[in-house]
Amino acid sequence: AQCLLVRTGRSAPEGAPAWLNACQQPSAAGQGAPRIGLLLPRSGKFAGLADVQHAAPAAAIKVLAGPAADAVQVTWQDAGSSPAEAKQAAQALIGAGADLLVGPVGPGNVEAAAEVVAGSGGRVRLVIPGEGAGAVVGVAPTLEARAGVLAQSVGRLGRTTVIVLAPDNAYGKRAVAALEKSLPRSGVKSLKTIYYPANTTSFSKVLDPVRASLKGAAVVIPDQIGRVELVVRQLVRDGFAVDRPKQPGLPILSTAEGLGPDAMAAGHEILDGVLVAPVAWPTADATGFADAYATMEGEPPGDQAWLVWRAVSRAWSGGEQAPPAAAVLRVESGRLVATEPAVSLAPEERSKAPAR
Repeated sequence: AQCLLVRTGRSAPEGAPAWLNACQQPSAAGQGAPRIGLLLPRSGKFAGLADVQHAAPAAAIKVLAGPAADAVQVTWQDAGSSPAEAKQAAQALIGAGADLLVGPVGPGNVEAAAEVVAGSGGRVRLVIPGEGAGAVVGVAPTLEARAGVLAQSVGRLGRTTVIVLAPDNAYGKRAVAALEKSLPRSGVKSLKTIYYPANTTSFSKVLDPVRASLKGAAVVIPDQIGRVELVVRQLVRDGFAVDRPKQPGLPILSTAEGLGPDAMAAGHEILDGVLVAPVAWPTADATGFADAYATMEGEPPGDQAWLVWRAVSRAWSGGEQAPPAAAVLRVESGRLVATEPAVSLAPEERSKAPAR
């Protein structure tokens, strides 16, 4: 009975036998291998993230735990795609003894999981593989921060006219609101916004109202990288070249959701020169994870895998790291290269970053 009480986090009573120390709950604080609860979706509208978000923790644990990886106790629960499902899954993981939870995704689901974690009295930590919310630790820069650094890039390029093309949904409207605040601070005097249906696949008619205004302007597209590519292809058909070092043209900037090696691979060279403020990207301190993930999956990690790596890594270290900063990078020859010295990239990419 005393052993079970100690396992729940209570102190051993005075004069208790020494063997009770073996009943102490392992924790991430160094007393033993942490018990990690993966609160990630396998069903519902977020199920498309399942493969990536479940491969990434396995690679992350191999890197973080090293030879002791087999001792790490990992519990999985389907977070589903609704607050009720996320709450039930969080309760199950905490009931199984998890010290730290990674996930879920979706604002309502995060709120539900945070409510459960708050009831643990500080025993359990929650780290989100995305933006933080309130007291919840996140590992992605906010959309507002990413819009802000894109606006700064527009200012450095000296463009005072900006065309914003955004999907007509909650994400697009939030991004536009952030850009409308940050672009004027960067010297932009003329701002035109065009919304398009979120499932648009042809952009010829979308661009009709602004074609005459594009010369000397910059185009900002807060959207999925696949749809950004469709816009770029239409602009190239219209005779515009993407601005890049040693090739003056039309600056195109994006939040580039879903950015990964496959989106920049052979056949997508048309994206070369596009400036992106991604949600996550390769960094020099995570080459071990990139290698482990590629060995397991046969391909490098994309932005969702990087988010899970950052979440597991932060949870492992106690969640005390500094908030993530947004950064602007350039797509070049299937890679991301730095646009300014402060941006951290994997070593082989950093050395190739051209000055601008």
